[in-house]
Amino acid sequence: MNENLRFIQYVGAMYLIYTGTMMWKSKPDIKLRVMLGGLVRLFLTGFLLNISNPKMPIFYLALLPGVLGIRPLTVSDTAELLVIIALAELVVVGGHVYLGQKAKSALTDPRKLGVLNRGAGALMIGAGMLVASR
Repeated sequence: MNENLRFIQYVGAMYLIYTGTMMWKSKPDIKLRVMLGGLVRLFLTGFLLNISNPKMPIFYLALLPGVLGIRPLTVSDTAELLVIIALAELVVVGGHVYLGQKAKSALTDPRKLGVLNRGAGALMIGAGMLVASR
């Protein structure tokens, strides 16, 4: 391997190990940022944010016809794909809201958050050691 690439690899490995060590040693800092309006508002905010990002629907509309080998898209084909994309976003954002609500207790309990920090830190240290060993 090129010496410059080996140097970058070791710098990256040291950074991962340093970051993992800092996570392991960190004290849980819980600052609750409560979004007013509850889960429905949180869901609607996430959904509207995702669906209003034009990059994703445009990417799919540009990519899918070529991948699927279908004729050029008509207006009704485009509308169908946009509805499918919106439905997929509903499921994905809804899942994120549900999982976030379930994870709330772990992310607001200092003891559980400490375990989470140590686990994430150990993973980063392990990843750094793996990068350095290659």
